[in-house]
Amino acid sequence: MCCFEVRALCDTRTRALLTTRLVSRGANKQAASRANIKGIAAQSKSLAEARAAREEAVNLSRVKSTFLATMVGPCLLPLTRDTR
Repeated sequence: MCCFEVRALCDTRTRALLTTRLVSRGANKQAASRANIKGIAAQSKSLAEARAAREEAVNLSRVKSTFLATMVGPCLLPLTRDTR
């Protein structure tokens, strides 16, 4: 083999190696992108669930406040009334 044949063979092997590395990098990037998309979807779902839970808690707090306002007033009235 002459030096040109050796150089051509090395270039071919180098190109094949670089191509393999680039393809694997592309696959890794795609896998990472898919993982990011799944993570973002899970985060969005959790955020929506947290918002719904907060809204329910606020509504229950309003109901409790209304209940206490309507029940405590009549309960305290006889205690504060003058019974002479």
